[in-house]
Amino acid sequence: MYQASILFAIPFFLVAILLEWWVLYRQNKQQGYQFNDAITNLNIGIGQQATSMFLKSVMLYGYVWLYEHASLWHIPNTWWSFVLCLVAFDFAFYWAHRLGHESNLFWGAHSVHHQSEYYNLSVALRQSWLHSFLSFFLFLPLAIVGFHPKIFTAAAGINILYQFWIHTEAIGKLPAWIEAVWNTPSHHRVHHAVNRQYIDRNHAGMFIVWDKWFGTFEAENEQPVYGITTPLRSWNPFWANIHYYIELWQQSRRYSRLRDKIYMWFAPPGWQPAEYDSSQAPPDIQPDSRPTSTSALFNLYVFAQFLLLVVGLIAFMSYFSDISAFYRVLFLSIIILSMQICGAIFRKPSLG
Repeated sequence: MYQASILFAIPFFLVAILLEWWVLYRQNKQQGYQFNDAITNLNIGIGQQATSMFLKSVMLYGYVWLYEHASLWHIPNTWWSFVLCLVAFDFAFYWAHRLGHESNLFWGAHSVHHQSEYYNLSVALRQSWLHSFLSFFLFLPLAIVGFHPKIFTAAAGINILYQFWIHTEAIGKLPAWIEAVWNTPSHHRVHHAVNRQYIDRNHAGMFIVWDKWFGTFEAENEQPVYGITTPLRSWNPFWANIHYYIELWQQSRRYSRLRDKIYMWFAPPGWQPAEYDSSQAPPDIQPDSRPTSTSALFNLYVFAQFLLLVVGLIAFMSYFSDISAFYRVLFLSIIILSMQICGAIFRKPSLG
């Protein structure tokens, strides 16, 4: 169900992104999109869907096993159980999302979604290749409670699809009764901002009430500034997913005590031992910088390659269960290599 919903939605995602670009252009918000950034967002999203074909099998197996062997009871598959599961899934999503901001291990994965310094529908598809896998344990209680795997995957699909439309600046604040209950573009713009009062706020998926109940809500009052506090200077999709863990490893090697080396992986982002002098640390290594533009010819080539990647992803997802493990790994490698080529092209200086 989840895979089918994503496959069905891919063409609509792309049409919606083009429509949003046109709307922002008509609103004289020319800075709403930047080609290199948008293509990198979409390529990371392609990589997330491709890698999740492997990881989702493991996660779903774990969910099904618990449902069949450890559930307290089996909730009947009805419309009301779907609604109940949708709310329960969003509650679990809130805590998984919040954990993604409060622990280095999880922030290292989730930060991928926040790296763009723009805010548009392409950012919605810039998803971590690891975060869902790392945080899936928080959703397993739904199996123990007794929600059928089909109900669970349907709720997951609706939740993820809902969150697509809230990644936009083309929609302002909505009526107060909507803003009071639902997660909206205004609420989620706050979540993606690095303004001091906005950091680590509004973790909701569908229902903003979780943030209001648990003290993490912040209304949008000033213009958000997007990105992460230490900007990523790379267009490389693979590096975007692993760079934070490389930096954590580099940092942990500078600590003298083993307990600090271990704890920092689970500590909040920015944590340092009390006696550590960060001024003496060498700078972390970034693999490349990010020029703001490339030539029109390069952009045309990258766009053509992106379209081929979309077709390849749809074919990969559609026939994944019909091909051998060898070809699954081979096709995944080709997809990742193609994305790496796009990132490498963006590193070249503009030819005018």
